[in-house]
Amino acid sequence: MPISGPCTLKWSDDDPSNAIILTFASRWCEPMVKGKIKVVFRKAGPTRVTPELMYVYFSAPISAIVARLPIVSYEILPLAKAIMLTEDGQISREELVSYARDRQELVVMHVGQVAVASNPITRIHMSSAYNFWPSSTFIPLSGAGKRTLDAYGRFAVKK
Repeated sequence: MPISGPCTLKWSDDDPSNAIILTFASRWCEPMVKGKIKVVFRKAGPTRVTPELMYVYFSAPISAIVARLPIVSYEILPLAKAIMLTEDGQISREELVSYARDRQELVVMHVGQVAVASNPITRIHMSSAYNFWPSSTFIPLSGAGKRTLDAYGRFAVKK
């Protein structure tokens, strides 16, 4: 069942939201879905709005949005401080430094309890309805896009 409707996923001044889609390599799926990841690191993040909710898209072979997490805090930290949070991000210090490359600051998002999609939202469905293509940074969502993903994904907190 493809996503359909008159809305667009992408954020607009006419229909803003506080939600974003973030892309992760599929190797992060298990720790994310099991609630082991408490901190997410990014090189870049939104500046127009402070995100409060993230939809998690995992790249191939999963190629779907399978989780949603509240963003408890959103800040830009010096790399040295971000490194102190690697355990909560389920990432090694070396891997985070390699990811950061020459950046001296990273966007750091503390996340709350994961909600898993009862109906994962595949890239095929999203691309056919919205011309969606995963971003290496983030995709800010419209209010209608956020409501559509919630309705289609039927996200539930795992117990």
